[in-house]
Amino acid sequence: MKRFTDCERRFWFQDVMGMRGKEEPSPALSVGNAVHAALARGFRLRPSERGADSFEEALRAVWRSHCKPGVFGGEIDEKEWGEKAIAMIRNYADRTDLTVEVVGLESSLKAPLPGDWTIGGRIDRIDRNHDGTLAIRDYKTGKRRIEEEDLRRDPAAQIYLLLADTKLGLVDEVRFIYLATGEEISWRPEREDLPHIAEVVTAELDGIWQRRNYEANPGRQCSWCPFASICHDGWAALDEAA
Repeated sequence: MKRFTDCERRFWFQDVMGMRGKEEPSPALSVGNAVHAALARGFRLRPSERGADSFEEALRAVWRSHCKPGVFGGEIDEKEWGEKAIAMIRNYADRTDLTVEVVGLESSLKAPLPGDWTIGGRIDRIDRNHDGTLAIRDYKTGKRRIEEEDLRRDPAAQIYLLLADTKLGLVDEVRFIYLATGEEISWRPEREDLPHIAEVVTAELDGIWQRRNYEANPGRQCSWCPFASICHDGWAALDEAA
C-alpha cells in the first residue's frame, strides 16, 4: 500500500502488471538503507554495549554494502552524506533509551485479513514494554509528512499494528521516528479499534484493485523510479529537473 500511496502509476506497473524494471540508486535511498541497517546492527548488541560510538561503528561497517561509490557525485558528496548519516545515528542514540528489550528487528511478517487478503510488511523494530505489551518503532530518514493526529490513519501504521498484533501480541504504541529532525510522533491504539482498522485496510485494498485509472505522482522520485522511461509523466518530471 505504501507504493500505491507514493505513486499509483508505479503501483500499476509493478503490482498490477507484474513488470520489473531496474531501479536506479539514489543517495537519499542508499543512505536511508545504510542507516536502517546500522540501527538494526546496533540494537542486536547487548544493552550494555549500545551507545553512540557503537552505532556509528555499525554505520561504518554497513556503509559500503548500501552506498556504492557511483551513487554519489564524488568523494566530497559522499563525505557530506556520510556526515549527515553519522549525525542522525549519534543524535538518536544520545536521546534514546538504548536499554530497551528488543524482540524484533527488520521483522518480515504476514497476516490474514477479511476477504481472503493477506498483508505483509517489514517492521524496523519491535520493543517489549515492562508490562509485556509491544511498541512498534519505524525509522524515517526523510522529512515528516504527517501530523501526529493523522498517524492513526496512515496505511503503513495500520498495517504494522495489524501484523504485530496478529503475530506477536498486544501492541501498545506505534511510533514513527524522524532521524533527520529528531521529531517523533506516536499513536496508542485502542484494542477495540482493531476489527474496524482491519475492515478499513480491507476496503482500501479492495478499492485499489478495482480502480481503472492509476495516476502518476511526478517529482524527484521519478529520477530513481524503474519505470520512468515508459511513463510520460516521469519523462516530464525528469526533463523539468534537468
